[in-house]
Amino acid sequence: MGKNLPAKKYKVGQRTERFLHYELAHSGTGNDSHFIDIAAGLSAVNKRAYRQGLYYYIKSISVVETTADTKVQFGTAPDTWQIPLAWKMGFRAWSRMNSEAAGNILGGDLKIAGKYHDFKIYLNNNHRTEGDVTVPTNGPAAMDGNPHHNVTDWDYSRLHTQDPDGNNAPNDNFTMMLLGASHQGSDNAWDSISLVKSYATQRNLNDESGTPIQATTLDTDPLVNLFDVSDTHDDVIEDLQTLNDKTPYDDNGVYTDTILRAQAFINNSNGNAMLPGFCVPFGLLEVLTNCPGGDNTVKVLIELAPGPYHGVYAERIS
Repeated sequence: MGKNLPAKKYKVGQRTERFLHYELAHSGTGNDSHFIDIAAGLSAVNKRAYRQGLYYYIKSISVVETTADTKVQFGTAPDTWQIPLAWKMGFRAWSRMNSEAAGNILGGDLKIAGKYHDFKIYLNNNHRTEGDVTVPTNGPAAMDGNPHHNVTDWDYSRLHTQDPDGNNAPNDNFTMMLLGASHQGSDNAWDSISLVKSYATQRNLNDESGTPIQATTLDTDPLVNLFDVSDTHDDVIEDLQTLNDKTPYDDNGVYTDTILRAQAFINNSNGNAMLPGFCVPFGLLEVLTNCPGGDNTVKVLIELAPGPYHGVYAERIS
């Protein structure tokens, strides 16, 4: 090939397409939700499997809309301690179900499972029922919309319950969503369950009031009163017992919706916006568009942060 080449250490190596371009078809004059599954988009564009159950990191987002005034908002699941614990609870139940069902098969469930067997959930109920779940396009203006990088097989996980319906054998099966104040459906006819709702229901609480149980005669105990001059310590003891003894948040509260991460207002004078990146738990992103002028198309270019997981930065839960 000749001698005029870079040093051997500058080899191309394995390449990764970190830019995902989406065309969001806004409908109506009010708010319209769109959902992006980053793992599905990366899998489609790079033609290799990316797992959903990771924390993906966006480096930047570019938004373009030149036909009408549009507000664009990006939301994800809350980045708090309850979210990964709720996901783990659902994952363990799904894994146990698969293992028990295939327990008598040589090699177990992983022996017969599909090559790309993976635990996949919806972000919220709107994600489950909303038809506007987007897939990446090629991106350049001359190629918009043709072709789309359609995902061949991206099935969201289902649970098949063993809980009987009275004297009848169980036949209830349902999907899972990460967020939601309530489950969808009814007993023995569930459509989808909220993992954060189930997690909040199953946690052990000290008591209904959330107040620690303490002795009512603590201020008269001889050892406690050993240095109590003129009963001045009694007020201090009372404050220690009664102040700040409950959680500084709703201990029974459930995350019902996404948290706003970035937003922009685009009009005819600017036509585009550049937004900073953020963490996306499990790669599940909701984009809310609002266009008083009616139907239009908002184009979003997402750049994933570079990293060691097939070329992008992602963190595992444990």
